[in-house]
Formats: sequence, C-alpha cells, structure tokens
Amino acid sequence: MSRENFIPKDITDLYEKLKKENLKGELSKENDLLIWKLPNHIILKIAINIISDLLHEGYIDTYYLKNGREQNLTHWHPADDEIYEDLMDINEGRTIWVKKRTIWGEWIMIMDKKEYEAMSDKRKSKYSIL
Repeated sequence: MSRENFIPKDITDLYEKLKKENLKGELSKENDLLIWKLPNHIILKIAINIISDLLHEGYIDTYYLKNGREQNLTHWHPADDEIYEDLMDINEGRTIWVKKRTIWGEWIMIMDKKEYEAMSDKRKSKYSIL
C-alpha cells in the first residue's frame, strides 16, 4: 500500500498528522516527545532531532510494559521522510512485535509481518504475536 510521502517539519507537525489517523492505542505529546501507547503493551517514544536547517532525523524508542515497568527493547533512527511511514506500518500491522520462547526465557522482538508469515509452522510455534 503506497502512502503519501509526508515529511514532518517538527514533532508538532508529526503529532498533528498522526492525530488525523485512526491510531490504535493512545497518542500524547509531552514537550518535544510523542508517547504512543499501543494496545499490546508496547510504548513508542518518538522524537525528531533537528540536526540542521536541512537535516532532520527521526528517533523511535520502544518499550514493553511488564508488571507496570517499562523494559527498553530497541530504537532506530528513521530519516525524516521515513518516520511517518514507519509509524503507519506499525499502526496497520505490517510491523509487529513477537514474543519468542527459548530455553533461556522469553524475548520480545520487532519484525516485519511478512517475515513472520513466511516462517515454517515449526519455527512459528516458538513465537506469539503481541
């Protein structure tokens, strides 16, 4: 699915655009940070770093809420012309979080849904989608 190529000027611009979407979960703005609490206990903390007049960089930090505490999972730095698309991929289920069971415990990972769907049933049995 092709989306418009929205490039936010700053975090407020991104916030206003996201408020118009049918987002899953709760979106709030706290100073220069967006907090997006997804229904699967994933929390995204989103920023746009203005490096220069012409160079902006996104920042998406992910946490898993377990027993009331945030556990940091991962983060990435999408380009300013990719951050909106990355967030829409999450909202529309193209990017998912899975819990993988191993002999050492459980691991929460972010993954492309197509990658998950392409796994063999045997391999997939070690995962559960959050």
